[in-house]
Amino acid sequence: MRQICRLLLLLPLLAACAAPRASEPPTLSAAARLRLLEAQLPEAGGPGEYPVLRRLAEAAPEDAALQDRLARAAERAGQPAEALAAQERAIALGGSSADRLAARGRLALLAGDLPLARRSFEAALLAEPGLVAAMSGLAVCHDLAGEPAEAQRWHQAALLTAPADWPVRVNYAMSRLLAAQPAEAARLLAAAEQDPAAPRRARHNLALALAAQNRPALAETVLSRDMAPPEARALVVAFTQWAAQRGRP
Repeated sequence: MRQICRLLLLLPLLAACAAPRASEPPTLSAAARLRLLEAQLPEAGGPGEYPVLRRLAEAAPEDAALQDRLARAAERAGQPAEALAAQERAIALGGSSADRLAARGRLALLAGDLPLARRSFEAALLAEPGLVAAMSGLAVCHDLAGEPAEAQRWHQAALLTAPADWPVRVNYAMSRLLAAQPAEAARLLAAAEQDPAAPRRARHNLALALAAQNRPALAETVLSRDMAPPEARALVVAFTQWAAQRGRP
């Protein structure tokens, strides 16, 4: 009888020892940890996207798609060198698709690596000859290299392929401005004043082209769509000074 009582006393102790302690966190698989991290990503990007994607990429270093996403997030966070490194890893892991090569070219431009940007855009066009992002990017490379004729050839090709693409149009207009052709730049961007889909940068470049033509009042009207009149006026003065400096020998 005494042995039975001892056994009954031991059973609750054994059960307590076998049960997991409430204070101990459960052990999660790598896949579960990734899902939890991904759930922290803000909607439609945002300031918290970049650090979360960095942790995701560190947890799954062989995931090419995650490297693509990290590259985009790092670019939005103002980290061009890390964005470029992530895009390089995506290419190494998942292959050099035309889109990845064009993305690398854009990031190389942001990071100041003009030779890599040019090689990337050229390789992207070999893989997909009609890729607008690669044509426009290669045009910008020629602009930066001081080759306006070749730059405008690629700008024209990109615009013919995607006439409604505002970034392409903005790049082409800036090329015309750099070539001392402000009237042509203004023509390319004229629709930006009324088009709600036009980016703010398009209106700013339109104002720059108008200021370069000595049309400050119209330039101020365009800028006033995005800012208060005093700020617009001050920016027109700066644009006019920039245009005057460009016109000096």
